[in-house]
Formats: sequence, structure tokens, C-alpha cells
Amino acid sequence: QNGLTFVHGKGVEWNEGWQRGKSRVRFGTTNSLRDGTVFTTNMIGQLKRGDVYNSRKFIITDSLSNMEKVGNRLEDEAFEDVFEAGYYGHGEVITLWMSSNSFGASIGSDPCSNDATLVCTG
Repeated sequence: QNGLTFVHGKGVEWNEGWQRGKSRVRFGTTNSLRDGTVFTTNMIGQLKRGDVYNSRKFIITDSLSNMEKVGNRLEDEAFEDVFEAGYYGHGEVITLWMSSNSFGASIGSDPCSNDATLVCTG
């Protein structure tokens, strides 16, 4: 029997007034018009100008009997962090595009579709 699991890592107790965590993960489903599962990580906190928020989570499909073993192996690799832009060096330029009813990203300057309009690069 197969299974699906999410690995979010280990949380750290954090209490900043009414906020009880650095981020939250929300799950849900969509209505019958959209075929998908909603999966959102909301960072709770503030980013200063020039900060980068990085979050790594895992979604695993495997045999149900392997879920705990695989999840435990990956829990230390799941993380979230805030760091100053450029701290890890310079990487590829990411370009954001928009067309009439969609939004996309590409690495480099090639548009993700023929009718895409440039939104920004960075």
C-alpha cells in the first residue's frame, strides 16, 4: 500500500506576543472547479529590505511502511531561514512573467511563453 507524507522539519518554540511560531503550513482542498490541493507556507514575521526567506519542505510518496523511516531521514534537511541577499553568493537571475491569465518564472531572460510580458528580474 502506498502513502503520501509531508516533512516540515523540527519546529523551535518561539513566542513573540500573539505569534506562536515562525511560520505555519496550511493544507486544504479546492472546490470542484479546480483540481488540486492547497499547500501554503506562511512566514510569520517581517522581512527587512534585502532579506531573503528560504523554506525547504518535502512531499514524499512511497510505500506506507517506509513513510516513518524516510520522513525521519529528511526531517533535519527541512528548514526555514532568513538571510541577507547575497550572503550565499550570486546565483542565476530569475525573471517573472505574466500573460492574460497566468504567471510564471524562468531562469535567465527567456520568456516562459510567447505572449508573456516581463514583470521583474532579480
